[in-house]
Amino acid sequence: MAADRMVIGLLAATALRATESYHPKGEHIIKDRFARDFLPPVWRLFFLPGIRHASIALTERRGPGALGMLLCRTRYIDDALCNALEDGLDQVVNLGVGFDTRAYRIPGIERTRVFELD
Repeated sequence: MAADRMVIGLLAATALRATESYHPKGEHIIKDRFARDFLPPVWRLFFLPGIRHASIALTERRGPGALGMLLCRTRYIDDALCNALEDGLDQVVNLGVGFDTRAYRIPGIERTRVFELD
């Protein structure tokens, strides 16, 4: 039961990251072109236009600020990682990965060794 809740939480966070990619260019906080592919097909129904907007509204009503916190936290970590890569970081250890996609979407990360632990 606890494992099921954890998986649903990971899927929900991944769905929220994927939803952000539907904003027009220049209006999104993060761009995660892989998040949608990590989701089971039934979860992709949430990306249909009317359903997507209702899902976001429901998320905000149930947990005000949760979506913004998740996106800002993701952007902060992405920016910190990009800065570290520019400074010559040669190894990344990502703990609690879940459905994280940083190893695939962060520019320059391919020049490092990446370890992901869940």
